[in-house]
Amino acid sequence: MRVSALPGDVDCDGKVGVQDLVLVVSAYGSHPDEPRWNDNANLAAPWDNIGLTDLVTIAVHFGQNVP
Repeated sequence: MRVSALPGDVDCDGKVGVQDLVLVVSAYGSHPDEPRWNDNANLAAPWDNIGLTDLVTIAVHFGQNVP
């Protein structure tokens, strides 16, 4: 697992964009013991599922990038 310092940067490419949104949507509703789970898509509490708060994190930071 890679980690980005930029909240919402699921794919760790230094920017928050459409690909990050796609990764969260692909894992939406999953839990840690399921095949669709993506640790990097687990951006906000609750920490045991990928859900609305993770999508909101993407929305809040959408378009941001690491200088």
